[in-house]
Amino acid sequence: MLLAALTSLLQIALPRRAGDPLARHTTVAAQVAPFLVLMMAFIVDASSLDLVARYGGADLPLFYRISAVWGGRAGPLLLWAALLGLVTWFMAGRSNPIPLEVRLLHGMTLIVLCISWILAPFAAATGVVGTLNPLLQTDLMVIHPPLVFSYYSLCLAVACVALAGLIEGRDARVVHETQLHWARAGFLVGAVGIGLGGLWAYTVLDWGGYWAWDPVETASILPWFALLMILHARARTGEGRSSAMTASPALGLIAGALAIHATLVTRANGVWASVHSFVGNEDAKISDDA
Repeated sequence: MLLAALTSLLQIALPRRAGDPLARHTTVAAQVAPFLVLMMAFIVDASSLDLVARYGGADLPLFYRISAVWGGRAGPLLLWAALLGLVTWFMAGRSNPIPLEVRLLHGMTLIVLCISWILAPFAAATGVVGTLNPLLQTDLMVIHPPLVFSYYSLCLAVACVALAGLIEGRDARVVHETQLHWARAGFLVGAVGIGLGGLWAYTVLDWGGYWAWDPVETASILPWFALLMILHARARTGEGRSSAMTASPALGLIAGALAIHATLVTRANGVWASVHSFVGNEDAKISDDA
């Protein structure tokens, strides 16, 4: 994790050297590595780690061992850092020096890595033994969280493009065209991720429907609406510098802010009552009818 943080910092501080292919590839490998190591620890049931002892188990099927990675607090953040690293790598392309929006996204990745470090994902076991929350023991939970965090990562990519445009004084049309690619990807990934979350709620929670305006559901769909408005702004480009085009960078910033807000709501156990509050609620049960 130290290497991941240092390489991210170097990408921010040395944009000319950061554009070198070796530097880019080393950085993304370092950013993804902590999550892969933690996932392998769950797969092989390395119970000497506290997270594995609390949420893993040798009796869990392989897919559920993978989903156990995001059963605690640190695992989802390492997943998010890895996905942010991949998005940043794609965004940088072969640019040399790397553009400001890439450096800003590296900054986001660095923040997530630092928070993960504080949570000590590789701490030694303390003797507390648990198992994966029953609500997460479903095939949908192997797919849903990575898609949602990919969606949040793309929202932050859109926001970084908008923020870079604001700092450098770029024309609103240029900012819109640049962030549009990431907005499209985020919109599609978000639609699939949110849809699978609704399917999980229907099949596991026995709500009698796919949507109940749960706090986490509501928070997760708000960035999606912001991305939708960015996509609709494109339909008005023929009118010149329309108000919709001018507002597009602001919508990008809103999408990023709402994505961060959504992750905070998911972890606000005791603040917003939500069925998504897995951490700190070990007594959660599946409905008898599920």
